[in-house]
Amino acid sequence: MVRDQQEVSRIMQELLCYTIETQTDQNLALLPDYNRRVEVLEKLEYINQEVTVELKGRVACEINSANKLVLTELIFENAFADYDYSEIVALLSCFIFQERIVEEPKLISTVFFPFGCSDSGFVENRA
Repeated sequence: MVRDQQEVSRIMQELLCYTIETQTDQNLALLPDYNRRVEVLEKLEYINQEVTVELKGRVACEINSANKLVLTELIFENAFADYDYSEIVALLSCFIFQERIVEEPKLISTVFFPFGCSDSGFVENRA
């Protein structure tokens, strides 16, 4: 009985060591991706050189229902300044995922071409 317990204990220890080694290898494989992401966040000024979260990073953390980086950049670039509230709401609604849309929404021209783009390419910017 004691010998069986020792054998089970030995096998458990081997499994634990194998699991730790496997997890370490997986973590090392992800390290380059992690470092690239940190570089991007530094370049966009979401974090500083000491990896401390800056104001833009805090704003991005508060956004829960959309692409955090894109919306934060739009906010900090003041992209919505020339639009009224209804147009801003319409633009922001594009960032919310809807699995089933019954009918395509009808957009007014100021919402359909908000940043000077059209289906055929660049058009004159709003001043």
